[in-house]
Amino acid sequence: MLTYATVEQLAGHVSAAQLDKLDDGDDVRYIEAASVLVRRATKNDQYEATPAGLPTDPVLSEALTTATCWQVRQWIALSVNPLAGAAGVKPAASSASVNGASVAYDVAASSAARADSATSLCDASRDVLRDVGLASAAVGRA
Repeated sequence: MLTYATVEQLAGHVSAAQLDKLDDGDDVRYIEAASVLVRRATKNDQYEATPAGLPTDPVLSEALTTATCWQVRQWIALSVNPLAGAAGVKPAASSASVNGASVAYDVAASSAARADSATSLCDASRDVLRDVGLASAAVGRA
């Protein structure tokens, strides 16, 4: 499977405390899942590639790595398990009561955003790609 980042590169973008939130081996699986989203976002882009499918241009290669790592960071921050898809997003409590006092929150929008995050590239990752001319919606020409 083509991946755009390594566990070592991920550690440069995500804190040790954040990585500790993952189960053993999930760092690799999250990188693989994020790489799929990055690849989907860049499917129309043309660039010279190595036999492994990675860009030969170091600027493009770094952008793909950064976008992948930032996607993983987003999942960790939102407590989203991309391996379970949108169905794996845990529902957030919408109210709490303590000693007769209660508080309710409108969590519909944040729950929808978390579910979307499981299957869509985050804005920060897309911006990194677009900054170097990748992730265009236009079909590339040779």
